[in-house]
Formats: sequence, C-alpha cells, structure tokens
Amino acid sequence: MRGIRGGGYDASVSHWTLADGALSILSAVGRGAVGRSGPGRAGTQRAPGARYLFERTLTPVSRAWWGVLLIGTLVPGSSLGQAFSDPLRVAVASSSRGALRELAEVFEREHGSEVVLSSGSTGKLFSQCLHGAPFDLFFAADLERPRRLVEEGLAEGWVRYADGALVLWVPGRESWRGRPWQEVVADPEVRRVALANPRVAPYGREALRQLETLGSPLAERRVVFGEDVGQTLQLVSSGAADAGFVALSQLVAGPLAGATEVWTLAVAGDALGHGAVRLRRSRHPAAQSFLDFVQSPTGQRILSSHGFRDPPSEPMP
Repeated sequence: MRGIRGGGYDASVSHWTLADGALSILSAVGRGAVGRSGPGRAGTQRAPGARYLFERTLTPVSRAWWGVLLIGTLVPGSSLGQAFSDPLRVAVASSSRGALRELAEVFEREHGSEVVLSSGSTGKLFSQCLHGAPFDLFFAADLERPRRLVEEGLAEGWVRYADGALVLWVPGRESWRGRPWQEVVADPEVRRVALANPRVAPYGREALRQLETLGSPLAERRVVFGEDVGQTLQLVSSGAADAGFVALSQLVAGPLAGATEVWTLAVAGDALGHGAVRLRRSRHPAAQSFLDFVQSPTGQRILSSHGFRDPPSEPMP
C-alpha cells in the first residue's frame, strides 16, 4: 500500500493492521519515542510547527499506561476494549420496563455506560438466562426465579429491588369506583377479563389466585390471556377485553398516567416482590454499579414514582 506524503511530513503506512499498529505504538511509547525523530530514534518526521504534548508531559510510567490503554481499545477482541464499547444488557420484566428505562437514562448520563433493555415475561426471560442469553443483569417480577438462578450457579448478588402492586383496570367505568373489585369483575357488562399468562408472568399468577378466591371462577370464555402484563395492557386498551389485571406501574407513568378506573388488590407477603441478579457470565464493569444505583436513594425515588413500593429492609433469605 502506498502511503500519503505531503508538506515534508512522512505519513506513509505499509501493511498496517490494527493489532500491529497498537503493538507498534506500545513499543514506541515504552521507549519514549512517540513524537520524536532523528538519528537512532524511532518515529516519523516531526511536522513543521507541531507541538508534541505526548513528549512534553508524559513520564515513562504514564507512557506505559497509555500503551496498555491503546492495546485495550484498539486490539479487536481485547477484554478492556470490549469493556469500553459493549453496552450493559439488562433483561427486565414487562412490569418494570418503564421504571428501568428511566433508571437507565439517568445512569447513562451520570456514568457514561450505555444500557440496553430487553423486556418480556419473567418466566421467558428466566428461561433465556438458563440457556446462556447474553444478559448482564436480570430484573424479575418475582423472587423465585432470581433465587433459582443463584441456586443453579448462574447468578450472584441478588437483591429485592422493589415490590409491585396488582390492579384491576376497567376503562370507561369511573362511575363504578365505589364498588368492590370482586363485584366489578363479575358484572355482566364486563364480558372479557384479561390477565397475563400465569405460567410465566407473576402478575398473571397472582391475578388468577385472586379470582379463585371468589368461589365461582369466571367461565373460560370470559378470560383472555396476554403473554405478559405488557400484552395484557394492550388487550384492554385496544378494547379486546373490557377489564384487565395489570401492574400499577403501567398506569402511573407513561401515556396512561392518571387513569382513574383502577382498583388496587391486596397482595399478601412476597407475592409480587421484585428480585434482581447479576449473571455470572457477565464481565461488564458497570453491571454491579447499575445494580447498586437501582438500590440507591435516587433509584428508589424513581421506582416509587412508577408505582413501586420500597422493599422490606430485612436481608433476602
């Protein structure tokens, strides 16, 4: 390959590769030769009038560190280079997606690390984590699945980051506000009730349990299932269902904020405790920092603004 020449500055390059270039720079840095020219010295000819800050300010030790950084950021496949460039990948239950999006935006501004969210039902994300999906963190809508990942040796550092709330949403029925939710859901005008798939969605599982306490379960023809609470919300907002059991966090912030046709259900114990873990396969330097940030006072204020309750102060079992 023919190099570029001009103005007395020799910028010729022959058979250059990124890895070779980084190693050459490191070698030059270690000898203190970058930015120098002349007999017996490595480097290119000094451009007229150029000032070499590298030569003037760097000690031999700092030159060596710059070399390490150059290799880490320039050599393809190096772990240090990936640490600077790879986004933090977070699997998040649909009920927490809005809150985690805001948390990620604040974290990115303060820490400079890009955060990529993948949302879905807790059960499906759990299965993906079991099978080696490239996530760094997993934010579930229950405590059971994070605990199981730890027991399987696939995760560590699990925490209870928030508690959720289950609500019944019946659009256009504000006049029913004084009625108990059990009466509302049994009203003949409520032809279809939506809930998330109880096999993979904790909110759907709790909704089904609450319905079963009525003593006379709804006929199957009146129940429609969403894959997760996100899809369940869509069934109700689109009119495919007249009512739906969803997460309070979906109605507190975002386009549906301020909805008043909402009945909050009492949830006992840990039924909707939300747990999070760091996947052991993760090598991302920001993974633990983001987990800590979610538990910080700032993180908890953001979660609270999305309808979540503070978790109990006692340690996780």
